[in-house]
Amino acid sequence: PVKMERLLGEFSIDPRVKQDLVRIIAQYLQDEGYTTASMVLQDEAAVRLASDQRDQATIKKLRAAISEGNWDEAVALAKTVFKSTGADEGEQPAGVRRRFLYSLHRQQYLEHIERREYQQAFNHLTKRLKPLEAFGLPDDMRDLAYLITCKSVHDAPAFATWDITSGRQKILDQLSSLRAAQAPIDPAMPTVPPRRLMQLVTQAVSFQVQANRYRPDAPKIDTLLHDYRSFALPNHPRAVLRGHTQNIKCLAALSPPGRLLSGSSDLTVRVWDLARSTELARLAGHQARVWDVCAGSSGIVYSASADTTVKIWDLARAAGQELVATLTGAAHDVYSVQCHPGNTHLLSSGYDKVIRLYDTTTETCVRQFPGHTLLVPRAIFNSYGNLILSGSKDGTLKMWDITSGACVRTLSCAAEMAFIDLSPDDSTVLVSARGNAHSLIDLRAMKVLRTRLRGHQHTSKSFVRARFGPNGLVASGSEDGGVFIWDSKCDLVQTLKGHEGAVFDVLWTDDLLASCADDGTVRTWDYQDTASRASSFTDDAGAGPASVN
Repeated sequence: PVKMERLLGEFSIDPRVKQDLVRIIAQYLQDEGYTTASMVLQDEAAVRLASDQRDQATIKKLRAAISEGNWDEAVALAKTVFKSTGADEGEQPAGVRRRFLYSLHRQQYLEHIERREYQQAFNHLTKRLKPLEAFGLPDDMRDLAYLITCKSVHDAPAFATWDITSGRQKILDQLSSLRAAQAPIDPAMPTVPPRRLMQLVTQAVSFQVQANRYRPDAPKIDTLLHDYRSFALPNHPRAVLRGHTQNIKCLAALSPPGRLLSGSSDLTVRVWDLARSTELARLAGHQARVWDVCAGSSGIVYSASADTTVKIWDLARAAGQELVATLTGAAHDVYSVQCHPGNTHLLSSGYDKVIRLYDTTTETCVRQFPGHTLLVPRAIFNSYGNLILSGSKDGTLKMWDITSGACVRTLSCAAEMAFIDLSPDDSTVLVSARGNAHSLIDLRAMKVLRTRLRGHQHTSKSFVRARFGPNGLVASGSEDGGVFIWDSKCDLVQTLKGHEGAVFDVLWTDDLLASCADDGTVRTWDYQDTASRASSFTDDAGAGPASVN
């Protein structure tokens, strides 16, 4: 695909291609019934479709109106089809348009007479037919006027064989003959093939599907605003990121996409380039292990540590000078840090049972949320930023109002919570706790669901984390060194092996799944077909491929 993009980038676009594009779009609008929009587009772009294509939908409506006797609609459509423009432009001359209008008014007049609607017939004769008399047959107007005195159309010899059905059919035949006799299309402007836009879109999407590493049997196309990208369960170790000297506790995504943060017991935060599997920056300054990291806007990074502080880093600064500020106030380890969706505030929680809200501008604590009776390993914002959710070792999930500071809901879950994560739609909380089973909480009903996610191991380590992923998936670390993935039905669908020691955190980022563990490494996982697996694994230390169960 990259080679193809470079090749296409070398082409210059002929102006005729742009004209073709406008004509194709106009055809699509016409096919979908957006006749007016199609004509406006053609007028503004100074191009036009072949007449039989441009007027296809209008003519179809015109024929239906004639067949059903909807004469007002038929007249309006006829004026659209037979425009009064020069014949040298391939359009119908004015005389042809008026002659056809005369036929329409004539048929309507005869039907008024047949239904003995004499007043309407008289008005129609004088206001509609009389101005177009020159475009009728000789003596036709005299015969039509005579019908005003008759009880039936058939009383006039000229209309002895006339009936409504045959009269309408003659107009339809006249319409067909007029369209067939239209001036031929300029050969320099070839006809747009039927449904050309959809053909091109289908070809483009097919190319994108074929270019994907994973090609499902029945790909679902739900948007054209972005290139097609298929999702597939990670099944292959892509790379091992080495640099930390002790276990790694946490991961976070960093904008722009393709960068990853990791925090470790070696007192540092590392920044990684996922595409190159290399270290970009090392943030040193904490005096104890780093429990959590998160990213703000414009390269700002926040880290929570066992040294009781939250530090703010700016990656735009020179190496060694990234530290911007240190936030204090906690009495013990700070286990969690999260940035507000609007980047206005920062949330922390930890061993001292208190949740703290910091203003990122003034770098001061503006509110505290006491209430838990044991340590709080995780506190997070909802997607709107107006509520805070906190999970504690005391077995409760609390919901707090960020403005008032009040605890608005409390749910007892019995388990000692190690981590919580919120689904993208704010409806479900994923709870990681000791006991070899993750649980789900319906946030709207504040009810613990019966379904459990099982298969991993979590009995002794305090902070083994699980997170929501794309397509309703859930991924989790495990004390046995595995990465476990469940689907939206809570069925275990994938197990990835490769780490040595407990896996503490997992994170979905772009097309990759990242994990960190007690072995001091970050591993990334992706999907690879069987043929390409052997050559795509990167391990700077030269270790062999990890196993996938």
